[in-house]
Amino acid sequence: GRAVRLPKKRWVVLQGCSLTWYTSNKGKQEDVSTQTLVGAVCSLPLRSTNMQMTPAMRAFAELRKFPFMLSWPNKEVQHEFVFAASTSAERASWANSLKEAINRAKVGAPTSGWLYKEGGRKTGLSMSGWKKRWFTICPSSGSAPSQLQYYETPQSKKPKGAVLLRGSDVFVPKRLKGTGSFQHCFCITSQVREEG
Repeated sequence: GRAVRLPKKRWVVLQGCSLTWYTSNKGKQEDVSTQTLVGAVCSLPLRSTNMQMTPAMRAFAELRKFPFMLSWPNKEVQHEFVFAASTSAERASWANSLKEAINRAKVGAPTSGWLYKEGGRKTGLSMSGWKKRWFTICPSSGSAPSQLQYYETPQSKKPKGAVLLRGSDVFVPKRLKGTGSFQHCFCITSQVREEG
C-alpha cells in the first residue's frame, strides 16, 4: 500500500458546486485550492453502510475525529479527498451540504443566458443605466480562475468584461436604487480586482 500522509488542517468553504480550501482561515488567494463537485460521491464510514475505512480515514479516526470522503467513481478526479470533522453532528452537516451540492451539480444550474447589468463598472459611475448582456459562467481550469464573463451577444467572440468569482459573494439586496421595474436583482461583490 501507499504511505498515508499526516492530516493537515485546512479552512474549507463550500460555494455552489465547488469546494475551496485554504491553508488558514484568512483566505489568502495564494494559499487556495478549488475542486468542482461534478461527478463526486460523498461517503461516510458508518456501521450501517459497512463501508471499509481507507488508511487516511483510519488515521483521522485514531485522532478521535469524524472522517468523510469525496471520491469520483468515473475518475474525473484521480484521487479521493478525506476530511474529518470535530463532532459527529458537524460531519453529518458537512455530508448533507456536500450531497446537496453534488445533486445540484448533477442537475446543472444554468451557466449562460441573458441578464441585465448596471453600466459604469469601469468608471465607478452608474449613470449609463442597465444594459442587456449575455452572461456565461466559466469554471476554473488550469491557472485561469472561475469567472462570470459577459458579452454583447451569444455569438460575440470576445467578452466585454468579466467578474472574477474567487473570493466573491452573491447577495440579494433589500433595496437597490435605479432598478426601475427590474425584478429578481442580485449583486456580486469580489475581493479581486475585476476586468472590464
